[in-house]
Amino acid sequence: MSRKNNTNSDTNSDTILDICILTAGRADLFEKCLDTLIPMMKPEYQLYVFNNGAPSPAYSELYKKFPMTVKQTNVNVGYPAGEIGRAHV
Repeated sequence: MSRKNNTNSDTNSDTILDICILTAGRADLFEKCLDTLIPMMKPEYQLYVFNNGAPSPAYSELYKKFPMTVKQTNVNVGYPAGEIGRAHV
């Protein structure tokens, strides 16, 4: 894929599908999710990740490995607040 990892991307006008993943504190499961999802991605798909208060080196490495737009909180604000983050896509 030619899209680059971007933490503040503009919406791509060619995007036909937005995929949103909410994660917190389980980089191991997040990586398994990405390992399954990424091979199915097409250039017109956009991946958004909302990391709800789980900054860590493991997540940072995954952000570099896969094309995605990342939004992150510094503290876990709970699932409902994480869901609200999707409105910022």
